[in-house]
Amino acid sequence: TVSLDLAGASLDRRGYASAGKPQGAPLRENLAAGMLLLSGWNERAARGASLLNPYAGPGTLAIEAALIAADIAPQINRRSWGFEGWLGHDEDAWRRVLDEADERAEAGRERLCARICAWDADERALRYAAACAKRAGVADLISFTAQEPDASALPQGSLMAANLTGDGRFASLAQMPALYAQLSAAVRGTEGVDGLCVLAADALVDGALGLPLSRELDVRNGASEASLRIYALDGGDEAGAESTGAVVEVNGRTVNVSDSAVEQFAARLAKVYKQRRKWAKKEGVSCYRVYDADLPDYNLAIDVYNGAGPDEGKTLVHVAEYVAPKKIDPAKTARRLTDALAVIPAVMGVEPSDVFAKQRMRAKGGSQYARKEREAAYEGRKLITQENGLFFEVDLGDRLDTGLFLDHRDTRQLLRQLAPGKAFLNLFAYTGSASVYAAAGGAKFTTTVDMSNTYQEWTRRNFELNGLAGEHMELERADVLSWVQEQRHSRNRWDLIFVDPPTFSNSSKMGRRTWDVQADHAELLIGCSRLLTRSGAIVFSCNLRDFEPDVAALNKAGVVINDITARTIPADFERNKKIHKCYVLRRG
Repeated sequence: TVSLDLAGASLDRRGYASAGKPQGAPLRENLAAGMLLLSGWNERAARGASLLNPYAGPGTLAIEAALIAADIAPQINRRSWGFEGWLGHDEDAWRRVLDEADERAEAGRERLCARICAWDADERALRYAAACAKRAGVADLISFTAQEPDASALPQGSLMAANLTGDGRFASLAQMPALYAQLSAAVRGTEGVDGLCVLAADALVDGALGLPLSRELDVRNGASEASLRIYALDGGDEAGAESTGAVVEVNGRTVNVSDSAVEQFAARLAKVYKQRRKWAKKEGVSCYRVYDADLPDYNLAIDVYNGAGPDEGKTLVHVAEYVAPKKIDPAKTARRLTDALAVIPAVMGVEPSDVFAKQRMRAKGGSQYARKEREAAYEGRKLITQENGLFFEVDLGDRLDTGLFLDHRDTRQLLRQLAPGKAFLNLFAYTGSASVYAAAGGAKFTTTVDMSNTYQEWTRRNFELNGLAGEHMELERADVLSWVQEQRHSRNRWDLIFVDPPTFSNSSKMGRRTWDVQADHAELLIGCSRLLTRSGAIVFSCNLRDFEPDVAALNKAGVVINDITARTIPADFERNKKIHKCYVLRRG
């Protein structure tokens, strides 16, 4: 096969993007144009309709919309083409084509009455978008703003279009539910808009938006797969019911939701958040729980993470949705979550992109620390936070848990108080926060054991953040159960041991074994007791709500156990006194 490339540079490269583009994989210009054309933007613009573009990012959708609305041919100002050196090239015919394109563009501009509004909270992205629009010759046709513009009195038949794959700007899938909620609120609250076009990572956006889907198409944005979703807001009674919704006032801001009952949730959250902020400031705590299924219809756990050190001034919000009972209509649950996520940013004074939403359920196997299956492709959202004068790295985007179990705050402080001059052992160590506390409390040395390389490196970073890394810090990557048995045959002994195992695990790194904390805890704790010095102690914690220690088996092995759960539940977890169980064990 002999092929002849007459174009030269790829036709999808319009020429208005610059080398200084924001980080990430931008929306391809031809895909943006295709999205708009499939949504009927060319006909809408001809009728004088408007285009609204939230999360505008580099401005690709808005720029392509302006080019289409003004009938400006793509690459109209391109100076060189591959076919110009072809012997069969007809220069006169090409000149006539260019003249016709210029005439159409001039006429298109004169008759254009469509309004194109694009907005994004990222001012750096907006500056880049404005520069691109200027190079494309359509800067005067687009309004770029940092906040949602006044969209009152829009012409009927207007279109809203958004790229929710993120242009690489959204670090995690966990950020998307809050962004979907904001988009849903924007659509519901904008009269005149009867169509929504979204490029998303997958079809999960449908449930969050709660809008009737009229068309879907699997596409590729460069090397990335994506899903094009088109929604019609004038699709009859069902669509009208979905899109009418309600309007609530939150902190002086109007928020469009599907059910005004969310006002009760917003009021409760605002009240508790105000109280907890005062408490946290007094206690020197930067990350804490503000809501824990206080209202049964809004079955969520909401935690605040305030930045410290290099991240001072940043605030991220972590929302974990508890799985609803099967008797509850999933559509109703989805609408409630969407409404909650729509008001949370207004109540807590953060951007929707700073809210990370996930679903919490019992892990059925694998790692101790649950990770959402599809989030592995994302880099996460890291933040340096502070707790009791110590710094820790958390990641709200990558996994269900963030790297710092907030309900163990008082337990860590207890370990710090017990640690001076002690040899400290941390089993199932996760990110090593307990080891950092022990080291800060004056432990002689710390041994931190976890079978994950990721968490061992995370532990190292936490030590370094606090200036505590050194020879006294020992990191062991190992299966804890096997490691404990091996150490029983060594001379190594510790004065203080912290054991915080998973509720259940069948990780391949454990070989063929499975772990169940209720069935297997006695054997583990008896083994740990053999690693204690004569006057040493074990602090054992677990999260199984109905856990009961096997006192008889422990006593038979010469181990005495005392329940200290009540003194280890922090004030911000008092609504959920079964969040964990905690015990101190000693050799009898």
